[in-house]
Amino acid sequence: MGKEKEKNGDGEVTAFFLVITHPFSPLLPTTFPPAVVLWELFTQKEPWADFSSVQVVGQVGFGGARLPIPEAVPPPIAGLIERCWADDPVARPEFGGIIDSLTDFLRAEAAAARGAGGGGGGAGG
Repeated sequence: MGKEKEKNGDGEVTAFFLVITHPFSPLLPTTFPPAVVLWELFTQKEPWADFSSVQVVGQVGFGGARLPIPEAVPPPIAGLIERCWADDPVARPEFGGIIDSLTDFLRAEAAAARGAGGGGGGAGG
């Protein structure tokens, strides 16, 4: 049998996402692929590792399948990924909305870390 999946970068994957997520209007936000990158960053896994590109196109583009989002992914990030993967491309956030959501998340995490750290020196012991 032929090659199932080549390890030659994500160009092929990105190209078909651009086609299957917005086949009729280049003006709609293309936030599906960046959400896949977020999924990769927070799960440390390769998306659709067991599938060929053709299988991914079939399952995602025609079957509406999405990657599972583990419970360990922080809720704000999980929600952002889900919004980016909305079935209706018009319902997906614009790219600037992704940046705003990530900025808000990082600020909240930094504030929580400052609050938990006590703000000056480590614990003895």
